[in-house]
Amino acid sequence: MSTAIGDVIADRYKIESEIGYGGMQRVWQARDLSLERNIAIKSPFSPGAIKRFASSARLSAKVRHPNVAAALDYIDQGGKEYYVEELIDGINLQDCMDAHFPRLDADTCARVMHHLAKGVASSHRVNVIHRDLKPSNIMVSRDLSFSNIKITDFGIAKLAQSQIDQDIERLNNNHTEGLTSTMLGAIPFLAPEVLKKGNQGAPQINLPSDVWSLGAIGYWLLAGEHPFGKGLEAAVNILTEQRKPWAPSITASRITSHLAQKLQKIIEGCLVSDPTVRPTAESLASNLGALGYLSGVRESAVITSAGKYGGVWWGRSETGESVMTHNEEVIAGGILKVGSRINYISCPGSPSPRAVAVIKMKDEKVKSELASG
Repeated sequence: MSTAIGDVIADRYKIESEIGYGGMQRVWQARDLSLERNIAIKSPFSPGAIKRFASSARLSAKVRHPNVAAALDYIDQGGKEYYVEELIDGINLQDCMDAHFPRLDADTCARVMHHLAKGVASSHRVNVIHRDLKPSNIMVSRDLSFSNIKITDFGIAKLAQSQIDQDIERLNNNHTEGLTSTMLGAIPFLAPEVLKKGNQGAPQINLPSDVWSLGAIGYWLLAGEHPFGKGLEAAVNILTEQRKPWAPSITASRITSHLAQKLQKIIEGCLVSDPTVRPTAESLASNLGALGYLSGVRESAVITSAGKYGGVWWGRSETGESVMTHNEEVIAGGILKVGSRINYISCPGSPSPRAVAVIKMKDEKVKSELASG
């Protein structure tokens, strides 16, 4: 019997809406009637996933960290299994970047990577490997502030491993037809040892494999493109160590060039083919934390007018507050104009706060509430 809106699981969790479907599981938003809070419920829908769901849920429960979505409960009801997880009011990082950002500035990229590395380090301390770290398994703040960064599907990601193993077998045998969307989306973030056959004929997945994935995510955020390309092209380039060179524009800003260069070196250290040479997640988190990146919460605004002097722009934030910025503060996205939507870190200023580390966003449609008044 399939789960439906309105069902109550274990006399406690009332299904309210479906919020995700794909890969190996279905995800609903539900209400915890006992503690009066909203939660997420996940349930496998493929035979292969069902067999491994309970062990994967228990594995996920071992990881407890502010940057990892919390495991709350596991239920077997009438032969149907459910995994209860913290509900994150956010957007996954893939959708966030696709809709809003050409790439991130060095400060925000460092912040995101730092929090991800801390979350991964906490899992590695209990010997839990994520296995499927990619932007769609990372949640960030819906308001684009990057104040909340959480990794999801720790342990549960293992459910997809059997399918990925089958797809890797196809790749190793040059059978590229019929590769799943799960595999195609994961390839740009898979370490070379994951793509290779081990001595026993299976990919060798270990703790450094997660660190590689963090490096690939960091490169993608900072450069706005995948370090080894997409899909099957990425698989070939990863195995032959053909990484794309950094675009000069990443370090072009005199304001952030020093930080960007340091961050590039850290990312490159994660993308070393030999897993024994990569940093641990713990040392990666330490190195990122030592960068001294701007940790302020990011805000969004719409440019409303040009200043009297060249290069100065004025805008209105989502709270209605006036903000000022300068062309030199624009790190990514291109030249500003009236109507441009920007994302930035606010610094004190007079008569208005100053926007720094500015990204001109992809979406320049002015929200109706910002356009009014």
